[in-house]
Amino acid sequence: MCKPNIFKSVVVFVTLLIITIFHSVAANPVGPYFGEIPPGDTAKVFAPNFISRPDWWVQNCCFSSDGREFIFCLTDKDWGNCRIMYTNCFNNNEWSEPVKIIDNAIVPYFSYDDQEIYCISYQRNGTSTADVWKSARSADGWGEPVRVEAPVSAPDGHEWEVAAPADNILYFSSDRPGGFGNMDVYRSVLVDGKYMVAENLGVPINTASLDECPWVAPDESYMVFNSWKTNPKFAGNNLYISWRNADSTWTNPKDLGAAVNTNYLDIYPYISPDGKYLFYTIRKIAYGGSEPSKLYWISTDFLHKMRSTNFPPYLKGAIEPVNVFKDAEFSFQIPDSIFHDDDGDTLSYILTKSSGSTPDWLHFDPVTRILSGTPPKVEKIWLRVTAADPSGEKCSCLFRLIIEVGSNVAQDNKTPRRYSLGQNYPNPFNPETTVPFIISNTCHVMMKVFNCHGQLVRTLINGIMAAGNYAVTWNGADDEGLPVSTGMYLLQFTTGNVHELQKMLLIR
Repeated sequence: MCKPNIFKSVVVFVTLLIITIFHSVAANPVGPYFGEIPPGDTAKVFAPNFISRPDWWVQNCCFSSDGREFIFCLTDKDWGNCRIMYTNCFNNNEWSEPVKIIDNAIVPYFSYDDQEIYCISYQRNGTSTADVWKSARSADGWGEPVRVEAPVSAPDGHEWEVAAPADNILYFSSDRPGGFGNMDVYRSVLVDGKYMVAENLGVPINTASLDECPWVAPDESYMVFNSWKTNPKFAGNNLYISWRNADSTWTNPKDLGAAVNTNYLDIYPYISPDGKYLFYTIRKIAYGGSEPSKLYWISTDFLHKMRSTNFPPYLKGAIEPVNVFKDAEFSFQIPDSIFHDDDGDTLSYILTKSSGSTPDWLHFDPVTRILSGTPPKVEKIWLRVTAADPSGEKCSCLFRLIIEVGSNVAQDNKTPRRYSLGQNYPNPFNPETTVPFIISNTCHVMMKVFNCHGQLVRTLINGIMAAGNYAVTWNGADDEGLPVSTGMYLLQFTTGNVHELQKMLLIR
C-alpha cells in the first residue's frame, strides 16, 4: 500500500535535486567579489567559473568605486580580438552575464567618478599608433571611444596602459622618444580642459628596460607596476611597488616577492576600491601558448608591511667617461648624486676593474670617492664603482677611464691635443648638471642649451677661452634665471672646427 507513495517521494526528491543542481550551475554569482571567498596571503584564481573561465584569455580588470560594476579585457592567445567586457550586480546583487561594450580595446579603467572608461586602442579610426581613448557613460550605455589627444597620446609613440587614480590625473606607459627604456611610466594633469606636458617619472621607476602597467593609489601615495628589469630572483615580467615622497619623487621599487611574482608574465596590477585586494594577470608566455592567461587576487596585507623594510641603494644617473692624460696626475671625484638610498643610510664604496686587477698606479679613496693616479700609458679602462648600504644591499655603475696623449695645462703648460665635449653628469639631473670639455688652443667657445623645439633656453659660454680642461654647470634655469620644466634639452658646443650636440634630461 505504501510503495506508490515511496516511489512518488523518490521522484519528487530526485526532481528537486536535479533542479537544485541545475540552478547552482546555471545561476550567476551573487554578492561582493562575485561571491568568492576572499584570499589570504596566498594568491588564487579570481572567479574561475565566471571571469577567469577555462577558455578566456583575461588580461586585466577594474571595479567601479562602489564595487558593483566590473570591467575586464579579453584577447586571444596572440593579443588579437581585443574587447572590453562589462558586468554589474544591480539586480538583487546578482552579477549579470558579461557583455562586450567596447571592441578593439584593452586595459579598461574607470574614471574617478565612474562616468568614463579609459582604455587603450590600436589603430582606431585611422590612427597609426596605440593611444589612450575614453568612453562616456550615457543613458543608453557606453559611447564610442574618443581619443585623448597629445601630450597623453603621442603622435610618435605608443601608449599601452592607462590608469586614472584621481580627478584630472592620468598615469600611462609609453614608448615615445626621449624615454629611459623600451617603455616608461608618465603622468599628466588636466588643467582647464587640457592635459599638461606628460611628465616622465624618471629614475628609479623608469629604467633601460620595460616599465609599464601602473596602478596608482587615489591619493598618489604609492604605485604598483610591472617591469622587465633584471631581477635575480625571478625570470619574468614582475610586479613592483614604489611609494611617492614628499618632493614628488618615488622610492626605489621593491619586487612583490614569491607570493605574487613568478618566472612568467606577472602583469596588469590593480587594487580594489576598498584597498583590500591586489588583482593581477599571470600569462605563461607573451605570445601563443595553450594555457589561457588568468586573473589572480591576493590580500594586500603584505604590501603595507613592505614600506618599513630596507630600501636597497640605486643609481640616479650614469658616470660619464673620465678623460685624462698619459704621464699627468689626475684626480676625479665620483659625484655623490650618482647613488641614492631612500633610508638615508651611509653608503660604503669600492672600486674594481671590470676584468682583471686594478692597476697599481690607480688609487681610490672609499670615503671621499676620489679616483686619482698618474697613468703610464694610453689606454681605455672599464671601471666599476659599487655602493653598499649597512645591510649589504648593493648597486654598481660601470664607467670608462680614457687615457689619451697630452698633458694638463696647469702642470706643464702644454696644451691638450684635441677638442672634446664630455657627457654631462649626472644625467638625468635635478637641479643641476656639469658638462666637462677640453679645448686644444685659445679660441672662441660657444655653449648653448636648446629645448626640444629648437628654442634657445640658455647661453652658458660665449667668449674667448685659453686651452685647457674645463667644466661648466647648468642649474636648469633659462637666461632670465627662471627654472625650466622637466624635459629633454640639447647642448650645443661649438669651437674651432668642432660642432657637437648632446642630450640632457632634466627631471623635476
